[in-house]
Amino acid sequence: MELTTLIDVAARLPCPAPPPCTCASEGDIIDCSDKGLTDVPGISDGGQRLWTVDISHNQLTTIPKRAFENITVVSLNMSHNQMSTLSMDCLVGSNDVVTSVHMESNQFWYLPNAIDDLTNLQTLTMQDNTFIILGTSMSFASTLQYLTIGSENMPWPKYIDQFNAVTDLTVTGLPCSSLPFDAFFNMADKMKTLVLQNNECDVMPESVQVLTNLEHLSVIGNHHLSSLDTHNLTSLTSLHVENSSLTIMPNISRGPNLQSLYITSSPVRSWELDALPYHSKLRNITLDHTDFDHVPSASSSSINGGKPVDEEHKYI
Repeated sequence: MELTTLIDVAARLPCPAPPPCTCASEGDIIDCSDKGLTDVPGISDGGQRLWTVDISHNQLTTIPKRAFENITVVSLNMSHNQMSTLSMDCLVGSNDVVTSVHMESNQFWYLPNAIDDLTNLQTLTMQDNTFIILGTSMSFASTLQYLTIGSENMPWPKYIDQFNAVTDLTVTGLPCSSLPFDAFFNMADKMKTLVLQNNECDVMPESVQVLTNLEHLSVIGNHHLSSLDTHNLTSLTSLHVENSSLTIMPNISRGPNLQSLYITSSPVRSWELDALPYHSKLRNITLDHTDFDHVPSASSSSINGGKPVDEEHKYI
C-alpha cells in the first residue's frame, strides 16, 4: 500500500470519543470542551496516534480510573471545571508521554498523584485553584520548563524549588507579600521569561533580582506598582509594563542588552536621561496610553549611542 493511501486511511479512522465530542484529524485533537459534560465520556481505541485531549469548560468533578487507557495522551486540558481529585491511574499508559497539562480554574488543593507520576511533563498551568500543595517526589521536577501558578491568598508553594529546569514562569493573582526572598533561587540559572500578572505589587519583589539570566520580563495588571527596580537583571532584552502606577520611566541604565521596551496604560510622564545605558541597544519602544505629551528627549538623546532615533524606534 502506498504512503498516500496509508495517510488517507488514517485520516478516515473514527473519532475515539463519542458525541458531543468531536475530533480534528490535523493535530489528533479530541475536543470535548464546553459541552456541558458532568462525566468524562468513554473513549474507544485511538490507535497508535498521540492525542491532545480537551475536556475544559465543563462541570466535571474528577477523571475516573483508566479513563484514557485506550488512547495515548500527549496533552491534557482539564481547565475550568469543578475538579478536586483525579483517579491515580487515569493516565495509565501515557505517564511517560504526556508533555503538557492544563488544570487551572478548578478546586484542587493538592497536586494529584496522577500528575506527580508524569515523567516527561514540560508544561503545567495550575493557577486559580483553591490551594495547590506540591509533593516531595514529583517525577517531572527535572523536565518541567513552562509553569503558571497563583491564586488569591495562596502562599508561595512549598517544594517549588524542585523545579530547577523552568525557563518560563508566570505568577498570577499571588500577593507579592507571599513571595519569600529565596522564591527563585533554584530557578535563577535557567529562567529566561518571567510574567508577574495581577499580583498587586507596590514595588518589584526583591526576590526577582537573583534572576540574572532573565531575558524577558512582563509586569501586567499590577495597578499599585509605583517603582520598578531591575538593577540586577542585566540580561534583559525585553521589558513589558502594563496597567501600573508608574509615573517615571524605569531606570534601565544597568540593562545594556535591552532591545524592546513596552510601557502602556501607566501614568508615566517623565524619562530621565540617566535612566538609559550610555550605549543602548534599544530598537523598539512603545509608549501607549501614558501621560507623555511629547516624545521624551531621553529617547532621542541616548538611544543608539546618542544617534538620532531611526525607523526601528516606534512610539505610539
